[in-house]
Amino acid sequence: MIARCVGLVVLLASVLMGGPALSAKLALVIGNDAYQNVPRLERAVGDAQAIGATLQQLGYAVTVSSDLTYKGMAHALAEFSARIQPGDTAVLQFSGHGVAIDGRNYLLPVDVEEPGTGDAAAIEALSFDAGKITEQLTHNKPKLVFVILDACRNNPFETKSRSVGSGRGLARMDVEPGEFILFSAGPGEEALDRLGESDHEKTSVFTRVLLKSMSVPGITLQKLAKATQGGVSRLAASIQHEQFPDYFDRTIDEPVLSSAGEAAAPPQASGECASPLLGRWVNADPKSRSLDHLVISAVCTGGQLRFAVEIFGRCTPSPCPWGVRPALAHGAGDDLTGRFDFSFAIKDVSLSLGPDRHLAVVTATRYIDKSGRNPRTSTDSMVRDPAALP
Repeated sequence: MIARCVGLVVLLASVLMGGPALSAKLALVIGNDAYQNVPRLERAVGDAQAIGATLQQLGYAVTVSSDLTYKGMAHALAEFSARIQPGDTAVLQFSGHGVAIDGRNYLLPVDVEEPGTGDAAAIEALSFDAGKITEQLTHNKPKLVFVILDACRNNPFETKSRSVGSGRGLARMDVEPGEFILFSAGPGEEALDRLGESDHEKTSVFTRVLLKSMSVPGITLQKLAKATQGGVSRLAASIQHEQFPDYFDRTIDEPVLSSAGEAAAPPQASGECASPLLGRWVNADPKSRSLDHLVISAVCTGGQLRFAVEIFGRCTPSPCPWGVRPALAHGAGDDLTGRFDFSFAIKDVSLSLGPDRHLAVVTATRYIDKSGRNPRTSTDSMVRDPAALP
């Protein structure tokens, strides 16, 4: 039996009454495997990518980020929170290490330092308080918010000689009216990464069960939790392990991830919010070693567009996904800017539609991996994908 640090999943459903109607479905998904100073993980990034793909199929505009440093994680959370508007549905998912200190749960970026003996204050300063994150996400009064925290229950700072934080498991999180919290295991239990050496699934036991239920159109959070409890506990029992996801519910109605019959694609702008930028663009230079293609989508709210950009780099044998990021419009709306955070670099991207209807993409790369590499800038000319034209 091979066990992983227990994942904690928090599904926070903050249903705020009296706001505007549901207008956008947004998601930020973070997976951290490549920890530099504490034990690395193996399936956090895979779990995040799988959940991100499922949410995209359910119609969410998804941003997927992996192996984020403190700076990158802070920027991603702040940017995502700023995108949330009244009436939106927002999903935040985090897979990686976490630790409980004095009854609070902290999510760890990949560059968190290993503390000295009893140096809890340093960890609190170099990580992210899960409770404060949920407060931040509900600040703009979204109609529905789900927070999925797939965080480590085995304390990554615990050794034979010293320990910071609780020895095992994350602390219970108090729920407020309208919140729904689901743990991937009960207090003191260890969540399974896989069911043994012959289990070659790319996702953890909990995530693979959760994904099956998430894909059911119209499933409520209550039914999602019960289905996950049953599926996880049965799989765990097959190898004589005890894992029974716990959940806490203070919702009045029965919130859902996606309504039955809802379009399974990210919402696109149309009508009063039409834009010449929307759609799939491919690199005009087949020999370029920079970008392969990108997709620009948008959500229309009150006659205004909120853009998102998904970029794929030129790689062999297949394009490398950068993820999806929000993009800010400038001028007449034909210019966009966005930022892509990676563990090794920050890439600021500017997109401008020219009179020749080509999309000029300028990528400014600043390296943050202590490699000593100089910043660089590349420019690509993109054209509409002929295969995507009507």
